[in-house]
Formats: sequence, C-alpha cells, structure tokens
Amino acid sequence: MRGCNRGCRFCHAGFYYRPVRERTTEKIIRLSLKTLEETGYNEISLLSLSTLDYSDLETVLNELEPFLKENRISISLPSSRVDKFGLEIGSKISGARKTGLTFAPEAGSQRLRDVINKNITEKEILDVAEYAKKAGWRRIKLYFMIGLPTETEEDVKAIVELTKKIKKHTRIKDITVNVSIFIPKPHTPFEKERFYQPKEIKEKIKILNEVRKFAKLKVHDPYVSLIEALLSREIEKYQN
Repeated sequence: MRGCNRGCRFCHAGFYYRPVRERTTEKIIRLSLKTLEETGYNEISLLSLSTLDYSDLETVLNELEPFLKENRISISLPSSRVDKFGLEIGSKISGARKTGLTFAPEAGSQRLRDVINKNITEKEILDVAEYAKKAGWRRIKLYFMIGLPTETEEDVKAIVELTKKIKKHTRIKDITVNVSIFIPKPHTPFEKERFYQPKEIKEKIKILNEVRKFAKLKVHDPYVSLIEALLSREIEKYQN
C-alpha cells in the first residue's frame, strides 16, 4: 500500500503520499509466493508505511501461512501499529519461523504522544508487548524519537521508564530501544519547528543511557541528524 491514514504530525511520508492506495489481496499473495519460490529466500517482509492498517491483512496472512509453515519461512512486519497488533494477527505468523517484532511508540510520555498525534496509550503499549510474547515472540524492538516539539527532560526520562515497564511486564529478555532524532520535514505540521543541536541532543542521550541497564540502546548520530536537518530545510525551499 501507499500512504498512511494516521497523520502523525512529524511524518513526511504520511502527508506527502496521500491518499492511501492499496494493492489487491490477490496480487500481494501472488507476488509473495512467486518471489519465495523463485529466490529460495527464507524470510519475507510485508512492507508499507502502515502494514497493519491494510484492510485485508488477515486474508493475506491466512493464504500465506501454509506455504510459510511447510517451508520454514519467517515473516516480519515493519514497525507495527501498537493499537492494532493483537493475538489474532500474532497467531497468523506464529507458525512461521519468527524474527523480531518492531513497535513505534515514538514518545515515552502520553503528553508528548498526544502532541505528535500518536494516538496510543501506555496500556495499549504494554498489552501489545504481552500479546507478542503470548504469540511466541522473544525479541522486541522499540522506536522512539528525541528532540520533538515541546519535549522536556521528563519526556526523555519517560522513554526509560516505559522501556523498564515493558521489560517488567513481559519479562522478554531481548529488547532493543532505537532512538532517532526529530528532523522537521516539509509538508508536515512540524515543518517550521526547531531542530535541536548536537550539544543539546547529547544531554538527552545521557538520560537515555539508563536504558542500557535492562535493554539494548541504539541512538542515531546527532551530527548525521544535523546534516539530514540541513538537507531537509534545503528541500523545503525548492519544494515551496
């Protein structure tokens, strides 16, 4: 599918690639099976901006499941919608060889999730992690951002606390926290917001280092993000 119906205020693709357009169920199934049969790969991923929002995902998974089970092929889904992933979807891919699951809370605190229009609650985040474990998953990757508009030190600390709660709630040993740095993107509601400088970002990373006590932590390089922010500003000039 192309586009996304969520409208997160930081997401360029969610606004730029409107309206949402979907491939037919039949075409997705046909392309998936043909690719696996002709390449011999042992893993397939269903990719889009918002795969779990695809209107007939359950049918796709039902049709692919027998072939995946028989051939021990793993299936992965990109950054899963925390409020839509459940036991039903998890069970469809539980028979295949599993890789990790990825979820994107984006912000640690409810206040900041509301600011960026990421309409999920802490309870939903904890529930989906528990669902994942019940469905047989043993690795979870969490995506967050720092440097978001209106962010405070407490919002950064909330990333640490939320990860700690997920760890305690599920007892999943292999949790990776991936943290990117907010970059204002053209065509989004946040296109005119400020970009935090590397010195400021490093102070936020010091807070995040607490995560390393109970999970893996990966943070995007602040200086690379600075270059990305500069390029984003230049693109905005040309596109406007």
